[in-house]
Amino acid sequence: MCKNAKWLALGIICLLLVILIHDSRILAGNDKENGKKDRITNGLTGLASKQLGDRVMAASEIGSIRRSIIKGLLVLASQNVKPIKETEENASIPIYPRHDSKHLAIELLGEYKAEKAVKVLIKNIDYKVEKQIAGGFTDWFSRYPAANALVKIGLPSVDPLIFKIKRISDNLNMRKVCCWTLNKILGKKMAVFMLKEHISATGGNHKENLEAALKIFEKYE
Repeated sequence: MCKNAKWLALGIICLLLVILIHDSRILAGNDKENGKKDRITNGLTGLASKQLGDRVMAASEIGSIRRSIIKGLLVLASQNVKPIKETEENASIPIYPRHDSKHLAIELLGEYKAEKAVKVLIKNIDYKVEKQIAGGFTDWFSRYPAANALVKIGLPSVDPLIFKIKRISDNLNMRKVCCWTLNKILGKKMAVFMLKEHISATGGNHKENLEAALKIFEKYE
């Protein structure tokens, strides 16, 4: 009996330890989350300060938060995701899930107009998500979140886009998405002008690829 009571007491102590460890982890997580909220709140409050030094420090703090967020989003946007299916409408174009972490990270990089994301977005420019269940998309290219993010970033995307177009030889879909993106950023007239400038200064396969892109622009109004 005494032995059983001993084991029972030991079991109760172990259970209490588990509960304490679990609670401490929750509290630590809450403290960390509250710390983030405090940084943002303090930063915004500091911007309204009458003291120049406080305002400068607050602006620096908010900038630091933004950089940390973008860094994390870049990791998520760069991850490899398994496609839902390999083909759609008789075309060999992988289709990826909507609103998973990669998709949302790419959209947020566009909202942040993160210039540092251009390289990652260009790499994922033909990343195509599944159709929206309700509400639909305004056009076919809206299913390419990286392309739309590049449009939001704007002019810093132009040179990397043209660099990419030069090197697309046999992927018609990727060429179409790149041309659509360039057209959205610059408009047809300026985009055609820039492509022609690069064609005149380029030779070999790169020139042929640029000329193929130019033919796509002929279909735009």
